Amino acid sequence: MSSADPFVEFETAGHGHAVAIDALGVCRIGRSEHNNVVLSDEMASREHAMIRRDASGCCYLSDSGSRNGTLLNGRQVIRPVPLSNGDVIQIGKQRLRFRTLEVAAPRMAPPVAAATMFMAAQSLITVLVTDIRGFTPLSRELGEARISTLMAEIFRTAGQLLDGAGAWSQKFIGDAIMGVWKHEGTALPADTLNQILGVVIDLESLFDGLPARYGLNRPVRFGAALNTGYASLGNMGSAASADFTALGDAVNKAFRLETASKDLGCDLVVGRSTVDFLMPPLPPQQLPPAADATMKGYDGVERVHMLQFRDVAWFARLVTAERPQGTLLHAIPPGTRPLQNF
Repeated sequence: MSSADPFVEFETAGHGHAVAIDALGVCRIGRSEHNNVVLSDEMASREHAMIRRDASGCCYLSDSGSRNGTLLNGRQVIRPVPLSNGDVIQIGKQRLRFRTLEVAAPRMAPPVAAATMFMAAQSLITVLVTDIRGFTPLSRELGEARISTLMAEIFRTAGQLLDGAGAWSQKFIGDAIMGVWKHEGTALPADTLNQILGVVIDLESLFDGLPARYGLNRPVRFGAALNTGYASLGNMGSAASADFTALGDAVNKAFRLETASKDLGCDLVVGRSTVDFLMPPLPPQQLPPAADATMKGYDGVERVHMLQFRDVAWFARLVTAERPQGTLLHAIPPGTRPLQNF
């Protein structure tokens, strides 16, 4: 264990243990022997919870869809939450304490000249925002315990998908998910957009299976939006709790576009700037259908492109194709569902 690695400490049978969380690693907690932290508590599930350490060094605790839930400092874990030094994780009767050896110095007011200046770099990014449709009635139907389990499954899987697709940052806000991809240079590479669209496809596959697993008589749906633009990237948190994220109009507009998808009657809205920054570009005749979107806080309307989930795989293939003079998107027969693996 490196002296800089965070770790969890706990006791079993009167013996103390410490398990390190490696850089970009995952610490799995549960009764099964393959976990990093193995618990003997019968209230713990075989795969109960996990702590994931991201590229910035931050650690996030998430419940793995356990039967009895996970508590952090006495509060139920519904979505991935960042950990701070001294946080107490409770699983059944077992308590674990999160530790980081980089303890902050005593709080003394430094001279003004000695203060570290915050620097946020301007970078081109693409933002993916998803939001569950009808979350309030869904949570009432399932109840607190079951909605917590469902959200934990969604956030855990979404985090894995975003990591696998190379997202620079990810946020879980209420029932919304935000993924941020940072681009080198001044263009959105076609391969990156293909990966982002792959996340949307895999999320839809996840949502398709939720009703059967949770005994629901109706589908669980979500809307999504993509937007590309320049934003400030950096640590917007404190020295004790880093929070690497993106700020700027590109992010704000992505959330507004997702809201607009409801009025437009589509599943995924692709911002005009995403199409404009795409390299190599798509010919106009091969772009998805366009419409004018009205967004709160923005004057006038914005031209955007609309997709149904059944068409996303088709669009993803087209983005990385050799720019064939193919069929227009709206000519796809209604109800045709492209293959999930492309």
